[in-house]
Amino acid sequence: KALEVAETEVMIDSKATILSLMAKVHRHTGDYPKAQGYAQLSFEFSLNNDLIYETKEALDELIINTEILGQYKKAFELQKRQIRVDKEIYDLEKVQKVELLEGQLALVEKDKEVALTQAKLGEEKLENEVQKSRVAWLVGIVFSVAVLLIFSLILYRRTKVLNTEIKRQKSEVEHREMRLEQALKSVNDSISYSKLIQ
Repeated sequence: KALEVAETEVMIDSKATILSLMAKVHRHTGDYPKAQGYAQLSFEFSLNNDLIYETKEALDELIINTEILGQYKKAFELQKRQIRVDKEIYDLEKVQKVELLEGQLALVEKDKEVALTQAKLGEEKLENEVQKSRVAWLVGIVFSVAVLLIFSLILYRRTKVLNTEIKRQKSEVEHREMRLEQALKSVNDSISYSKLIQ
């Protein structure tokens, strides 16, 4: 029944495994010729469809059945073939491991690129923050200088106004002083004149 499903659903590797298992079942029940037939079918089917692991399973079963049937020369030839299949499996697994390692290496390289890109973005972000900080300091300094300049200008104008006021008041005081001196002189002259008249 399983064989029919595998054929209907075109499950190639399953069909090869089922044929090999049928050979094993017949071998355990003592029907060695039928076991040999299923093992041979599994082997040929696996070989024709490039199913390396199933080919090894079929060869294992064929060798056991061939030895049971007393065909030692054929069993020896099958064992030589099995050694070649084992080597192919070993090479295939080796290639798969190399491909896996290459894939992992490629992932590591991509991770490295991502990390470098993130580091570069972090540096750019830090540089932008430094630039913003510099600009903020520069704006602060310019603002402070502007405030100081405005304050100095206001102070200068106020000082100028006060100096002008002081000069005006000084001039006024000097003018009053001169008038007082003239009045004093006039009073002194009047007193001198009055003394002279007396």
